[in-house]
Amino acid sequence: MEPDSPLMHNFMAFGRYLEATLGFRDDAEQALDEAIAAADRAIDLDDPSGTGHMIKGMIQLRRRRHDEALESADNAFRRRPSCPWVYALRGAVHNYSGRPEDGVDQARLAIRHTPLVPPAFPAVLATAHYLMGQHDEAIDAARGTLELAPDTLETSVMLA
Repeated sequence: MEPDSPLMHNFMAFGRYLEATLGFRDDAEQALDEAIAAADRAIDLDDPSGTGHMIKGMIQLRRRRHDEALESADNAFRRRPSCPWVYALRGAVHNYSGRPEDGVDQARLAIRHTPLVPPAFPAVLATAHYLMGQHDEAIDAARGTLELAPDTLETSVMLA
């Protein structure tokens, strides 16, 4: 391992994030704190990929720190403007900070930027439409999510 490589710290941050969010650690908040510290280290090492900013944004969104999450997502965007995951993160942040119309735009950009659409992207789109009261569009997007991942709980609840 190279301690001065931002890549190592990004992998460490993402690993801690997954440990926390997938229930592999009893102390999930501690794991998220460790993920933030590793992401910050990658950022301090001038990580050109923007991954550290992405991971921070995901954690900040999870902790309902919407302004910080949007700032992190925007920092990631400046480093990787063609990354569909950046658009999906920005869409999710907009959804949960009361701007679902911006969430729709970002989710559509995420979907447009990749030939292989992960279920998270139409889920962000479905949530945005739902929050705007556009239920038919939300149902269509939610069905798209379920086609990609039939066991997606949030989307199944939305359709119920």
